[in-house]
Formats: sequence, C-alpha cells, structure tokens
Amino acid sequence: MQSITKTVQYSLDQIDTLADILYDMKPSCCVYTFKGEMGSGKTTLIGKLLEKCGITDFSGSPTYTYLYTYKNNIGETFYHFDLYRMSSQADAFTFLDLEEYIQTACCQAEPPSWIFIEWPEKITSLLPANTVQIALAQSPESPSTKRSATITYSENL
Repeated sequence: MQSITKTVQYSLDQIDTLADILYDMKPSCCVYTFKGEMGSGKTTLIGKLLEKCGITDFSGSPTYTYLYTYKNNIGETFYHFDLYRMSSQADAFTFLDLEEYIQTACCQAEPPSWIFIEWPEKITSLLPANTVQIALAQSPESPSTKRSATITYSENL
C-alpha cells in the first residue's frame, strides 16, 4: 500500500484550516497519530478537530490519565490518548488495552469511533495501515507563529 504525504504551513490562528483537512479524512480513517515536540500544538489541534466533530467539552491532554473519552450528539465516540508517560509498548497493553480500542474503533463500532493518539512512537506496530500520521513542527525562526504539519496517509483513504 502506497503512502501519500503532504505538508501544510500554518500559524496558530489558522489551525482551524488544518483541522478541516483532517476532519475531511474522518469518514475513511479511524486512527490519527500526532507527533511533535512538547508545545508543538498536538493537543490544541486535537481540540480543534474534536470541536469540528461536535465535541463541546474538550478537557485538554490526558497526560496523567492516558485517555479521555468523548461522545458527540449523534453517538460517535472519540478516544484521545496521550502516551507521553508510557515507557514501552507493553505499557499500552498493561494500562490501556490499546489494541482492543483500535480493533473496536476500526472494525466494530456502530456508530463509528475515532482514536487520536499523542506520542505514538512507542506503539507504531499496533497501528492499522490506514492510520493518518500528523507530524507537527515549529519554525526555528518564528516558533510562536509559523508551523508546519506533515500529513502521511494511505492512498486508499
């Protein structure tokens, strides 16, 4: 399966545009991963994406609980994982049963479910082939305003 990669340049006041691009992929994808340095905007982007999905009670990053679950008014479920504190893939099984969440969201959920994962580096072997991977970066010359998102996804999306 071939991957497609595109890069989007944006500023924080244009983050809704990036959320729109990712939202448009939602019918074809159940898992989104978000990579980037601390402060690169992963949680902010997930919040905007959840807002587009009809979530009005976004709680920020689940850094200490690993997972927040949201439901919108049409019954869709959204799982927001933050794996920053995980030390290994084994932790994903021990603490979260992450593979079960992915299997349920991608194959069995009705109405559909989606998963947003911050810091996915430790669990890449668990991710399905149609995962949308988003790598966020801040511009070295203007980190507070200029940013880029590299989006990689299967050509089958």
